Amino acid sequence: MSQVNVGTTQLNTLTSGGATISIPKNISVSGNINFTGDLLQNGVLFETLPSQSPKTAGGILMSDGKNAFWGTTLAAEGDVGGNNNFGYYNSYPTTTTGAGGQNPTVASGDYLPYSGEGSWYDYNGTQYNITVGSQFRYRSIFTHSFLVGGYRGSNPWRSVNQCYNATDITISRGDQLDRAASYVDGNFGDFNGYVYGTVNSYGGSGSSVSSVNLHTGTNRTFGPNGTPGHGDAYNTTPDSIGASMDTWDGTDDPGSASGQTTQRGYTAGGGPGSIQRMNFITEMCTRLGGGFSNSGATGSEGEYRCHLFGDTGSRCYIEFSNESVNSYSLSGWSGNGWKKNLSTKWGFCYHGNSNNVTLPWLKFNDTNNTAIGGQFNQADISSGEENMAMGQDWGYCLGNYASGTGNYQNNRTWKRFHATDADVVLGFKAEPKGHQGQSSGCCFTGAFSVTGLRYQ
Repeated sequence: MSQVNVGTTQLNTLTSGGATISIPKNISVSGNINFTGDLLQNGVLFETLPSQSPKTAGGILMSDGKNAFWGTTLAAEGDVGGNNNFGYYNSYPTTTTGAGGQNPTVASGDYLPYSGEGSWYDYNGTQYNITVGSQFRYRSIFTHSFLVGGYRGSNPWRSVNQCYNATDITISRGDQLDRAASYVDGNFGDFNGYVYGTVNSYGGSGSSVSSVNLHTGTNRTFGPNGTPGHGDAYNTTPDSIGASMDTWDGTDDPGSASGQTTQRGYTAGGGPGSIQRMNFITEMCTRLGGGFSNSGATGSEGEYRCHLFGDTGSRCYIEFSNESVNSYSLSGWSGNGWKKNLSTKWGFCYHGNSNNVTLPWLKFNDTNNTAIGGQFNQADISSGEENMAMGQDWGYCLGNYASGTGNYQNNRTWKRFHATDADVVLGFKAEPKGHQGQSSGCCFTGAFSVTGLRYQ
Protein backbone atom coordinates (compact mmCIF):
# COMPACT_ATOMS: atom_id res chain seq x y z
CA MET A 1 0.00 0.00 0.00
CA SER A 2 1.35 3.41 -0.95
CA GLN A 3 1.28 6.19 1.60
CA VAL A 4 1.60 9.93 1.25
CA ASN A 5 2.61 12.18 4.14
CA VAL A 6 0.62 15.29 3.39
CA GLY A 7 2.50 17.12 6.13
CA THR A 8 5.73 17.01 4.08
CA THR A 9 4.42 16.56 0.54
CA GLN A 10 2.46 18.98 -1.65
CA LEU A 11 -0.48 16.96 -3.00
CA ASN A 12 -1.82 18.20 -6.35
CA THR A 13 -3.53 15.15 -7.85
CA LEU A 14 -4.86 11.97 -6.25
CA THR A 15 -5.79 9.07 -8.51
CA SER A 16 -6.49 5.39 -8.02
CA GLY A 17 -6.47 2.36 -10.26
CA GLY A 18 -9.49 1.06 -8.33
CA ALA A 19 -13.08 2.32 -8.12
CA THR A 20 -12.59 4.26 -4.88
CA ILE A 21 -9.93 5.80 -2.70
CA SER A 22 -10.21 4.94 0.98
CA ILE A 23 -9.05 7.53 3.50
CA PRO A 24 -9.27 6.10 7.04
CA LYS A 25 -8.38 9.36 8.80
CA ASN A 26 -10.19 12.65 9.35
CA ILE A 27 -9.55 15.40 6.85
CA SER A 28 -9.51 19.07 7.78
CA VAL A 29 -9.94 21.39 4.79
CA SER A 30 -9.40 25.14 5.01
CA GLY A 31 -9.97 25.88 1.30
CA ASN A 32 -12.71 25.10 -1.19
CA ILE A 33 -13.76 21.64 -2.36
CA ASN A 34 -14.72 21.35 -6.02
CA PHE A 35 -16.21 18.07 -7.17
CA THR A 36 -18.52 16.60 -9.80
CA GLY A 37 -21.03 13.85 -9.17
CA ASP A 38 -23.17 13.27 -6.07
CA LEU A 39 -22.26 13.73 -2.41
CA LEU A 40 -22.97 10.50 -0.54
CA GLN A 41 -23.19 9.70 3.16
CA ASN A 42 -22.80 5.98 3.93
CA GLY A 43 -23.58 5.29 0.29
CA VAL A 44 -26.82 7.33 0.37
CA LEU A 45 -27.34 10.69 -1.34
CA PHE A 46 -26.72 13.46 1.20
CA GLU A 47 -29.51 16.04 1.34
CA THR A 48 -29.79 19.15 3.49
CA LEU A 49 -33.61 19.09 3.36
CA PRO A 50 -36.16 16.28 3.60
CA SER A 51 -37.15 14.87 0.20
CA GLN A 52 -39.52 17.03 -1.81
CA SER A 53 -42.21 16.36 -4.39
CA PRO A 54 -45.30 18.14 -5.75
CA LYS A 55 -47.23 16.62 -2.84
CA THR A 56 -45.16 18.53 -0.29
CA ALA A 57 -45.88 21.89 -1.96
CA GLY A 58 -46.94 24.37 0.71
CA GLY A 59 -45.65 22.16 3.52
CA ILE A 60 -43.94 23.60 6.59
CA LEU A 61 -40.39 22.51 7.54
CA MET A 62 -40.73 21.07 11.06
CA SER A 63 -38.70 19.07 13.56
CA ASP A 64 -39.60 16.55 16.24
CA GLY A 65 -36.37 17.39 18.06
CA LYS A 66 -34.40 14.71 16.22
CA ASN A 67 -35.55 14.58 12.61
CA ALA A 68 -36.61 17.31 10.17
CA PHE A 69 -39.71 16.69 8.10
CA TRP A 70 -42.30 18.48 6.01
CA GLY A 71 -45.47 19.31 7.90
CA THR A 72 -47.62 18.44 4.93
CA THR A 73 -51.33 17.91 4.62
CA LEU A 74 -50.88 14.76 2.60
CA ALA A 75 -50.30 11.54 4.54
CA ALA A 76 -49.49 9.65 1.36
CA GLU A 77 -45.96 10.99 1.67
CA GLY A 78 -45.40 8.15 4.15
CA ASP A 79 -44.28 8.19 7.74
CA VAL A 80 -43.40 11.86 7.80
CA GLY A 81 -41.91 12.86 11.14
CA GLY A 82 -42.97 9.70 12.92
CA ASN A 83 -46.53 9.85 11.58
CA ASN A 84 -46.91 13.42 12.86
CA ASN A 85 -48.59 14.54 9.66
CA PHE A 86 -50.12 17.95 9.23
CA GLY A 87 -53.38 16.12 8.52
CA TYR A 88 -54.36 12.71 7.20
CA TYR A 89 -56.75 11.87 4.42
CA ASN A 90 -57.98 8.73 2.78
CA SER A 91 -57.92 8.69 -1.01
CA TYR A 92 -60.10 11.24 -2.68
CA PRO A 93 -62.63 9.80 -5.16
CA THR A 94 -60.95 9.65 -8.57
CA THR A 95 -63.67 8.18 -10.76
CA THR A 96 -65.12 10.22 -13.60
CA THR A 97 -68.69 9.56 -12.51
CA GLY A 98 -68.45 9.68 -8.70
CA ALA A 99 -68.66 12.72 -6.44
CA GLY A 100 -65.07 13.62 -7.21
CA GLY A 101 -65.49 13.27 -10.95
CA GLN A 102 -65.95 15.80 -13.68
CA ASN A 103 -69.44 14.53 -14.48
CA PRO A 104 -70.71 13.16 -11.17
CA THR A 105 -73.80 11.09 -10.62
CA VAL A 106 -73.58 11.38 -6.83
CA ALA A 107 -75.75 14.10 -5.34
CA SER A 108 -73.85 17.09 -4.03
CA GLY A 109 -75.31 16.48 -0.57
CA ASP A 110 -73.33 13.22 -0.43
CA TYR A 111 -70.06 15.01 -1.06
CA LEU A 112 -68.21 14.23 2.18
CA PRO A 113 -65.07 12.39 1.06
CA TYR A 114 -62.62 12.96 3.91
CA SER A 115 -61.85 10.75 6.89
CA GLY A 116 -58.85 9.50 8.83
CA GLU A 117 -56.72 9.90 11.93
CA GLY A 118 -53.81 12.28 12.17
CA SER A 119 -52.23 15.28 13.83
CA TRP A 120 -52.27 18.98 13.14
CA TYR A 121 -50.11 21.91 14.25
CA ASP A 122 -51.37 25.42 14.97
CA TYR A 123 -49.39 28.60 14.35
CA ASN A 124 -47.59 28.22 17.71
CA GLY A 125 -46.39 24.72 16.81
CA THR A 126 -48.80 23.06 19.25
CA GLN A 127 -49.79 19.57 18.10
CA TYR A 128 -53.38 18.37 18.14
CA ASN A 129 -54.59 14.84 17.48
CA ILE A 130 -57.67 14.94 15.29
CA THR A 131 -60.02 12.78 13.31
CA VAL A 132 -60.20 14.50 9.95
CA GLY A 133 -63.82 14.67 8.88
CA SER A 134 -65.03 14.39 12.47
CA GLN A 135 -65.88 18.09 12.47
CA PHE A 136 -66.21 20.85 9.92
CA ARG A 137 -63.04 22.66 10.99
CA TYR A 138 -60.92 19.67 9.97
CA ARG A 139 -62.74 18.67 6.81
CA SER A 140 -59.53 19.91 5.18
CA ILE A 141 -56.63 22.00 6.44
CA PHE A 142 -56.52 25.29 4.56
CA THR A 143 -52.97 26.15 3.54
CA HIS A 144 -53.11 29.00 1.03
CA SER A 145 -55.34 31.80 -0.22
CA PHE A 146 -55.72 33.68 -3.50
CA LEU A 147 -56.60 37.28 -4.23
CA VAL A 148 -57.89 37.79 -7.78
CA GLY A 149 -58.75 40.99 -9.61
CA GLY A 150 -59.43 44.34 -7.95
CA TYR A 151 -58.70 47.84 -9.17
CA ARG A 152 -56.79 51.06 -8.53
CA GLY A 153 -58.08 54.38 -9.81
CA SER A 154 -60.18 53.37 -12.82
CA ASN A 155 -57.92 50.48 -13.78
CA PRO A 156 -59.27 46.93 -13.30
CA TRP A 157 -56.81 44.07 -12.85
CA ARG A 158 -56.46 40.53 -14.19
CA SER A 159 -53.84 39.62 -11.58
CA VAL A 160 -53.74 36.68 -9.18
CA ASN A 161 -51.82 36.75 -5.87
CA GLN A 162 -51.23 33.70 -3.69
CA CYS A 163 -50.73 33.92 0.08
CA TYR A 164 -49.05 31.01 1.89
CA ASN A 165 -50.83 31.00 5.24
CA ALA A 166 -48.11 29.27 7.27
CA THR A 167 -45.51 31.92 6.48
CA ASP A 168 -47.62 35.01 5.63
CA ILE A 169 -45.80 35.32 2.31
CA THR A 170 -47.73 36.49 -0.74
CA ILE A 171 -46.45 36.12 -4.30
CA SER A 172 -47.79 37.30 -7.64
CA ARG A 173 -48.98 34.66 -10.11
CA GLY A 174 -49.22 37.31 -12.83
CA ASP A 175 -52.15 38.35 -15.00
CA GLN A 176 -54.05 35.09 -15.05
CA LEU A 177 -57.73 35.99 -15.38
CA ASP A 178 -59.21 35.85 -18.87
CA ARG A 179 -61.08 39.10 -18.11
CA ALA A 180 -60.30 42.04 -15.86
CA ALA A 181 -62.30 42.01 -12.63
CA SER A 182 -63.22 45.00 -10.43
CA TYR A 183 -66.17 45.34 -8.07
CA VAL A 184 -66.63 41.58 -8.04
CA ASP A 185 -66.96 38.74 -5.55
CA GLY A 186 -66.42 35.00 -5.77
CA ASN A 187 -66.61 31.62 -4.07
CA PHE A 188 -64.65 28.38 -4.18
CA GLY A 189 -64.96 24.61 -4.02
CA ASP A 190 -62.31 22.00 -3.26
CA PHE A 191 -60.39 22.44 -6.51
CA ASN A 192 -61.35 25.71 -8.20
CA GLY A 193 -62.34 29.28 -7.44
CA TYR A 194 -64.98 31.31 -9.30
CA VAL A 195 -65.26 35.08 -9.76
CA TYR A 196 -68.56 36.60 -10.92
CA GLY A 197 -69.15 39.53 -13.24
CA THR A 198 -65.75 39.74 -14.94
CA VAL A 199 -66.71 42.30 -17.58
CA ASN A 200 -63.18 43.31 -18.66
CA SER A 201 -63.74 46.93 -17.68
CA TYR A 202 -63.87 49.19 -14.63
CA GLY A 203 -67.17 48.20 -13.03
CA GLY A 204 -70.28 47.26 -14.96
CA SER A 205 -72.72 44.38 -14.98
CA GLY A 206 -72.07 41.06 -16.70
CA SER A 207 -72.80 37.34 -16.53
CA SER A 208 -69.29 36.07 -17.31
CA VAL A 209 -67.62 33.85 -14.72
CA SER A 210 -63.85 33.33 -14.61
CA SER A 211 -62.23 30.41 -12.82
CA VAL A 212 -58.84 29.82 -11.17
CA ASN A 213 -57.08 26.54 -10.40
CA LEU A 214 -56.63 26.44 -6.60
CA HIS A 215 -53.42 24.41 -6.83
CA THR A 216 -51.44 26.54 -9.28
CA GLY A 217 -53.26 29.88 -9.25
CA THR A 218 -53.60 29.80 -13.03
CA ASN A 219 -56.64 30.69 -15.12
CA ARG A 220 -58.71 27.78 -16.40
CA THR A 221 -59.46 27.69 -20.13
CA PHE A 222 -62.86 27.41 -21.72
CA GLY A 223 -64.24 24.18 -23.11
CA PRO A 224 -64.75 22.88 -26.65
CA ASN A 225 -65.25 26.06 -28.66
CA GLY A 226 -63.75 28.58 -26.22
CA THR A 227 -66.64 31.01 -26.67
CA PRO A 228 -68.72 32.12 -23.67
CA GLY A 229 -72.34 31.08 -23.96
CA HIS A 230 -74.78 28.84 -22.13
CA GLY A 231 -74.83 26.44 -25.08
CA ASP A 232 -71.24 25.29 -24.57
CA ALA A 233 -70.80 21.64 -23.67
CA TYR A 234 -68.95 20.75 -20.49
CA ASN A 235 -65.41 19.53 -21.15
CA THR A 236 -63.83 16.55 -19.40
CA THR A 237 -60.30 17.72 -18.58
CA PRO A 238 -59.85 19.09 -15.04
CA ASP A 239 -58.46 22.45 -16.12
CA SER A 240 -60.99 23.14 -18.85
CA ILE A 241 -64.47 24.53 -18.36
CA GLY A 242 -67.65 25.03 -20.30
CA ALA A 243 -69.25 28.47 -20.40
CA SER A 244 -72.48 26.96 -19.07
CA MET A 245 -71.09 28.10 -15.73
CA ASP A 246 -71.78 31.76 -16.60
CA THR A 247 -74.54 33.22 -14.44
CA TRP A 248 -78.07 33.45 -15.80
CA ASP A 249 -78.34 37.07 -14.69
CA GLY A 250 -75.73 39.81 -14.90
CA THR A 251 -74.16 40.94 -11.64
CA ASP A 252 -72.30 44.11 -10.60
CA ASP A 253 -70.42 44.03 -7.27
CA PRO A 254 -72.44 41.18 -5.72
CA GLY A 255 -71.84 39.22 -2.52
CA SER A 256 -70.82 35.55 -2.70
CA ALA A 257 -70.34 32.61 -0.32
CA SER A 258 -69.53 28.88 -0.49
CA GLY A 259 -71.11 25.71 0.84
CA GLN A 260 -68.03 23.56 1.52
CA THR A 261 -69.85 20.37 2.52
CA THR A 262 -72.33 20.53 -0.36
CA GLN A 263 -69.87 21.96 -2.91
CA ARG A 264 -72.18 24.70 -4.04
CA GLY A 265 -71.79 28.47 -4.14
CA TYR A 266 -74.28 31.32 -3.92
CA THR A 267 -74.19 34.91 -5.20
CA ALA A 268 -76.71 37.72 -4.63
CA GLY A 269 -76.96 41.44 -5.30
CA GLY A 270 -75.57 43.63 -8.01
CA GLY A 271 -78.62 43.66 -10.28
CA PRO A 272 -80.90 40.63 -10.19
CA GLY A 273 -83.25 39.86 -7.34
CA SER A 274 -82.43 36.20 -7.75
CA ILE A 275 -79.59 34.18 -6.23
CA GLN A 276 -77.06 32.69 -8.64
CA ARG A 277 -76.32 29.09 -7.59
CA MET A 278 -73.13 27.37 -8.79
CA ASN A 279 -72.62 23.61 -8.51
CA PHE A 280 -68.84 23.25 -8.07
CA ILE A 281 -68.91 19.64 -9.27
CA THR A 282 -70.87 20.03 -12.51
CA GLU A 283 -69.88 23.70 -12.91
CA MET A 284 -73.36 24.67 -14.01
CA CYS A 285 -75.09 27.79 -12.74
CA THR A 286 -78.81 27.95 -11.93
CA ARG A 287 -81.02 30.29 -9.89
CA LEU A 288 -82.80 30.53 -6.56
CA GLY A 289 -85.42 33.08 -5.57
CA GLY A 290 -85.35 35.31 -2.53
CA GLY A 291 -82.29 37.42 -3.28
CA PHE A 292 -81.84 41.21 -3.41
CA SER A 293 -80.63 43.70 -6.00
CA ASN A 294 -78.25 45.95 -4.02
CA SER A 295 -74.75 46.32 -5.41
CA GLY A 296 -71.84 46.70 -3.02
CA ALA A 297 -72.77 43.42 -1.31
CA THR A 298 -70.75 40.88 0.68
CA GLY A 299 -71.04 37.28 1.87
CA SER A 300 -69.84 34.87 4.56
CA GLU A 301 -70.24 31.18 5.27
CA GLY A 302 -70.11 28.49 7.91
CA GLU A 303 -70.83 24.78 8.08
CA TYR A 304 -74.62 24.80 7.72
CA ARG A 305 -75.54 28.10 6.08
CA CYS A 306 -74.17 31.17 4.33
CA HIS A 307 -75.13 34.82 4.68
CA LEU A 308 -75.45 37.33 1.83
CA PHE A 309 -75.65 41.00 2.82
CA GLY A 310 -76.41 44.19 0.89
CA ASP A 311 -77.51 46.29 3.86
CA THR A 312 -79.61 45.78 7.00
CA GLY A 313 -82.77 45.82 4.86
CA SER A 314 -81.45 43.64 2.03
CA ARG A 315 -79.98 40.40 3.31
CA CYS A 316 -80.64 36.66 3.44
CA TYR A 317 -79.17 33.37 4.56
CA ILE A 318 -79.30 30.06 2.72
CA GLU A 319 -79.62 26.77 4.60
CA PHE A 320 -77.35 24.31 2.80
CA SER A 321 -79.38 21.19 3.64
CA ASN A 322 -82.51 22.24 1.75
CA GLU A 323 -81.44 25.52 0.09
CA SER A 324 -84.21 27.46 1.82
CA VAL A 325 -83.73 31.23 1.69
CA ASN A 326 -84.55 33.22 4.81
CA SER A 327 -84.16 36.73 6.20
CA TYR A 328 -82.01 37.45 9.29
CA SER A 329 -80.84 40.29 11.51
CA LEU A 330 -78.13 40.83 14.12
CA SER A 331 -78.37 42.80 17.34
CA GLY A 332 -76.20 45.90 17.02
CA TRP A 333 -75.48 45.63 13.32
CA SER A 334 -75.33 48.51 10.89
CA GLY A 335 -73.94 49.63 7.55
CA ASN A 336 -73.86 48.07 4.11
CA GLY A 337 -71.84 45.56 2.14
CA TRP A 338 -69.10 48.00 1.15
CA LYS A 339 -67.30 46.91 4.32
CA LYS A 340 -66.79 43.21 3.65
CA ASN A 341 -67.34 40.09 5.77
CA LEU A 342 -64.81 37.43 6.82
CA SER A 343 -65.71 33.73 7.04
CA THR A 344 -64.18 31.20 9.45
CA LYS A 345 -64.39 27.48 10.22
CA TRP A 346 -64.88 28.23 13.90
CA GLY A 347 -68.68 28.49 14.04
CA PHE A 348 -68.77 32.26 13.61
CA CYS A 349 -68.17 34.96 11.02
CA TYR A 350 -67.08 38.58 11.17
CA HIS A 351 -69.51 41.19 9.84
CA GLY A 352 -68.05 44.47 8.57
CA ASN A 353 -70.26 46.59 10.76
CA SER A 354 -70.46 49.95 9.03
CA ASN A 355 -70.17 51.63 5.64
CA ASN A 356 -67.17 52.12 3.36
CA VAL A 357 -63.85 53.22 4.95
CA THR A 358 -64.61 52.55 8.62
CA LEU A 359 -63.24 50.52 11.54
CA PRO A 360 -66.02 48.48 13.24
CA TRP A 361 -66.64 44.72 13.13
CA LEU A 362 -69.28 42.48 14.73
CA LYS A 363 -68.79 38.75 15.32
CA PHE A 364 -71.84 36.51 14.96
CA ASN A 365 -72.76 32.85 15.31
CA ASP A 366 -73.15 31.47 11.78
CA THR A 367 -75.62 28.77 12.89
CA ASN A 368 -78.27 30.76 14.77
CA ASN A 369 -77.54 34.32 13.55
CA THR A 370 -76.83 35.82 16.97
CA ALA A 371 -74.20 38.46 17.70
CA ILE A 372 -71.24 37.41 19.88
CA GLY A 373 -70.09 40.22 22.13
CA GLY A 374 -70.18 43.81 21.02
CA GLN A 375 -68.73 45.83 18.20
CA PHE A 376 -64.93 46.13 18.03
CA ASN A 377 -62.49 47.98 15.78
CA GLN A 378 -59.83 46.57 13.48
CA ALA A 379 -56.20 47.28 14.36
CA ASP A 380 -55.38 48.87 11.00
CA ILE A 381 -56.62 52.19 9.63
CA SER A 382 -60.20 52.67 8.45
CA SER A 383 -60.99 50.72 5.31
CA GLY A 384 -63.66 49.32 3.03
CA GLU A 385 -63.91 47.25 -0.18
CA GLU A 386 -61.56 44.78 1.55
CA ASN A 387 -60.27 41.58 -0.04
CA MET A 388 -61.04 39.20 2.85
CA ALA A 389 -59.52 35.71 2.66
CA MET A 390 -60.75 32.81 4.78
CA GLY A 391 -58.15 30.63 6.53
CA GLN A 392 -57.80 27.69 8.91
CA ASP A 393 -57.15 29.49 12.21
CA TRP A 394 -56.77 33.02 10.95
CA GLY A 395 -57.99 35.07 8.01
CA TYR A 396 -56.51 37.93 6.01
CA CYS A 397 -57.30 41.32 4.59
CA LEU A 398 -55.22 41.46 1.38
CA GLY A 399 -55.56 45.06 0.26
CA ASN A 400 -58.48 47.48 0.58
CA TYR A 401 -59.73 51.01 -0.03
CA ALA A 402 -58.68 53.44 2.72
CA SER A 403 -58.96 57.12 3.45
CA GLY A 404 -56.14 59.64 3.60
CA THR A 405 -53.58 61.02 1.18
CA GLY A 406 -52.00 58.32 -0.94
CA ASN A 407 -53.86 55.40 0.63
CA TYR A 408 -56.96 54.88 -1.51
CA GLN A 409 -56.76 51.48 -3.22
CA ASN A 410 -53.76 49.92 -1.50
CA ASN A 411 -51.98 46.68 -0.59
CA ARG A 412 -52.30 47.03 3.20
CA THR A 413 -52.48 43.54 4.71
CA TRP A 414 -53.41 42.25 8.14
CA LYS A 415 -54.43 38.95 9.67
CA ARG A 416 -57.04 38.12 12.33
CA PHE A 417 -56.60 35.24 14.78
CA HIS A 418 -59.94 33.54 15.42
CA ALA A 419 -59.00 32.30 18.90
CA THR A 420 -58.64 35.87 20.17
CA ASP A 421 -60.14 38.15 17.48
CA ALA A 422 -56.78 39.96 17.57
CA ASP A 423 -55.37 41.61 14.44
CA VAL A 424 -51.73 41.85 13.38
CA VAL A 425 -50.75 44.32 10.67
CA LEU A 426 -48.26 42.66 8.32
CA GLY A 427 -45.50 44.06 6.15
CA PHE A 428 -44.40 43.89 2.52
CA LYS A 429 -43.81 40.12 2.38
CA ALA A 430 -47.49 39.49 3.08
CA GLU A 431 -48.88 42.23 0.85
CA PRO A 432 -50.21 41.59 -2.67
CA LYS A 433 -47.69 42.18 -5.45
CA GLY A 434 -47.83 43.38 -9.06
CA HIS A 435 -49.79 46.61 -8.56
CA GLN A 436 -49.59 49.58 -6.22
CA GLY A 437 -53.03 48.87 -4.87
CA GLN A 438 -56.09 46.68 -5.33
CA SER A 439 -59.51 46.72 -3.71
CA SER A 440 -62.90 45.17 -4.53
CA GLY A 441 -61.39 41.94 -5.86
CA CYS A 442 -62.28 38.56 -4.37
CA CYS A 443 -60.51 35.77 -2.50
CA PHE A 444 -60.40 31.96 -2.60
CA THR A 445 -58.80 29.47 -0.20
CA GLY A 446 -57.43 25.98 -0.78
CA ALA A 447 -55.84 22.98 0.92
CA PHE A 448 -52.79 21.55 -0.87
CA SER A 449 -53.69 18.03 0.27
CA VAL A 450 -56.94 18.30 -1.66
CA THR A 451 -55.97 20.40 -4.68
CA GLY A 452 -52.89 18.21 -5.28
CA LEU A 453 -55.08 15.17 -5.86
CA ARG A 454 -56.50 16.62 -9.04
CA TYR A 455 -53.83 19.11 -10.07
CA GLN A 456 -50.04 18.71 -10.13
